[in-house]
Amino acid sequence: MRGLLVGSQGTLGFLEEITFRTVPSPRWASTAFLHFADLAAAAAVVPALMGLGARAAELLDNLSLRATRPVGGAPGWMHEIGDDDAGLLVEFRSGDQAELDRFEHEARELLDGVVLHGDFTRDPRIAGGFWAVRKGLLTALGANRPPGTILLGEDVCVPPARVAEAAVALRDILAAHRFDASVAGHASAGNLHFSMVFDPADPADVERYARCVEEIVALIVDRFDGSLKGEHGTGRNMAPFLEREWGARLTALMRRVKRAFDPGGILGAGVLFTDDPRAHLRDLKALPVVNPLLDGCIECGFCEPVCPSRDLTTTPRQRIVLQREIARRGGSDAGLASEYGYAAVDTCAADGSCAVVCPVGIDTGHVMKDLRRARHGGAAGRVTLTLARHWATVERLARVLLRLARTLADLAGDRPVRAMSLLARRVLGASRVPEWLPATPGPAPAVGRRERRPAGTAAVYVPSCVNRIFGAPPGAADSTTVTAALPALADRAGIALWTPPDLAGACCGTVWHSKGHRAAHAHAAGDLVRRLWRWSDGGRLPIVVDSSSCTLGILREVPSALDDGDRARHAALTVVDALTWARTDLLPKLTVTRRLARAVLHPTCAMSHLGNTGDLRAVAAALAEEVVEPITATCCGFAGDRGFLHRELTESATRAETAEIAEITADAYLSGNRPCEIGLQHAGGHPYESAPVALERATRPPEVRNGAQRDE
Repeated sequence: MRGLLVGSQGTLGFLEEITFRTVPSPRWASTAFLHFADLAAAAAVVPALMGLGARAAELLDNLSLRATRPVGGAPGWMHEIGDDDAGLLVEFRSGDQAELDRFEHEARELLDGVVLHGDFTRDPRIAGGFWAVRKGLLTALGANRPPGTILLGEDVCVPPARVAEAAVALRDILAAHRFDASVAGHASAGNLHFSMVFDPADPADVERYARCVEEIVALIVDRFDGSLKGEHGTGRNMAPFLEREWGARLTALMRRVKRAFDPGGILGAGVLFTDDPRAHLRDLKALPVVNPLLDGCIECGFCEPVCPSRDLTTTPRQRIVLQREIARRGGSDAGLASEYGYAAVDTCAADGSCAVVCPVGIDTGHVMKDLRRARHGGAAGRVTLTLARHWATVERLARVLLRLARTLADLAGDRPVRAMSLLARRVLGASRVPEWLPATPGPAPAVGRRERRPAGTAAVYVPSCVNRIFGAPPGAADSTTVTAALPALADRAGIALWTPPDLAGACCGTVWHSKGHRAAHAHAAGDLVRRLWRWSDGGRLPIVVDSSSCTLGILREVPSALDDGDRARHAALTVVDALTWARTDLLPKLTVTRRLARAVLHPTCAMSHLGNTGDLRAVAAALAEEVVEPITATCCGFAGDRGFLHRELTESATRAETAEIAEITADAYLSGNRPCEIGLQHAGGHPYESAPVALERATRPPEVRNGAQRDE
């Protein structure tokens, strides 16, 4: 029964809970992207390579190679390929370097004289680039299709020995029906993937697609005695051809099993079993054009597991599907449009995680920011611009309010403070007033700074406004904040780090960008770039920023808000995240005097965009014996201040992560972005802090550490 259910595509039942038996992934890998004269030459070496122990052998035809040439990491030979050329991505893995040496040696002997270009590499960055080419095929096809068309992905299986022959024949059929589709797949299993782009709202296009499918079925079933599906499910698209593939007797047996499990026929109706020979051509979903930034969506759902609101309201895919449905209804459904406000726009963290995993690179959050902007009136724009121009005053007021609220909470508990915040939200609007959370810290201490940049300054430290406002987390080991930790670490490492005196009011504008306030964002961005230009001596000195979202905002979001002069200044600046700077400049010059037993990490979504999650791991590994990174960690959903406005977003986004670490005892909980740390403490109760703070404690000289302990 278990085997039947696993392979039933949801027609016999559904799996409520699954336990996976995992297998170890060998530590070392050797990867090669090989260039061959044609598909036959590439496919011919696959059996021998698999016999040597290869874990993967991915075949790409010349159209696949041409489509993915722009992908970063593509080898140089891909830019000079002919009409018949082919590529083969091969990987060996082992836990033993000597065994990997043997794999490479034997593979090179096997390939000598056959391969035109390519060799094995153990560099994970280069290998990652090769795999990005393979994975980028869907991106290239989906992103470049005409608006309003759908991308229908298919796969077939043939005897592995005939995979090259099948690939050529399959491509000929696709070309004959005007489908400019490449063919690629898992050569060792005879599995070939291809796609077809057409307009489901155009009857002529649908008929063109139908004729092509008929010929593909005949090719695979009759000529190659293959399978119409390999990895994909039969689904609706191949359901009319089930009996042709398996024969009447086996199909009848399948139907008997189906009736035994589901006599009412309510599960997956028409998905696998149908008596309609044109079932695959009916009820095709049209994709109305809604937004150039969203029209490329192929509704694959890759974005859903990483979306912070996935278990609360909607996912990026659902946000786009709903936009298309609103467009299909011509905007006539006011109720749907109204519900979309909270379910899609308000509860979107706009963290960009969806863009990282999306095959076509769609950042749905960017569009949600535009929708937020469209809801703002002129008065709101004027108010936020005034706040941006007087941000130094806002900082001071925020610290005063935090001191009052934190003092009251410490004396009377959090309930009265939260009650006051809820009243203010009811009067002034929930989208304007933050809700008090028990994890809200008190105000940050004054930032130490020097009036003039001293001689020998190696870098400029620019504390983010969020770290100038919020102090140490409630329950932290001591009151050290990142604004104190980084200068102390620099002094300890013998590095001259200068903190400018006129920091008040400096802001990257991310808070305004996320809310869709363009004028306020433009003012903050321009003001900051001019300050950074002056502080860094015209771009001569690197600038260290202590909050990953602010680093990302300065590097990615600020340029679009600048005029030509400030954009040129921005281009000359070197902005470095504090975690990266700690790993490259501080760690080699520091001595850890007290290692922690265990540290739990939370890489932020901004770190994923910056590509410096490895720096967080490196800093943690330097100060802790064991580093735990939850496998369920995704964006925490706090999103600057969104966690204060919609606490349910953070609570939902972190539910799996907090459950995973609930049974773990740790000495430190580390991240690198103050709002995220507040959100994580609210959700799980642990005092998260910036990794450099823990590093400062771990590298204190014994006399300093002992003195600090006596003071406490």
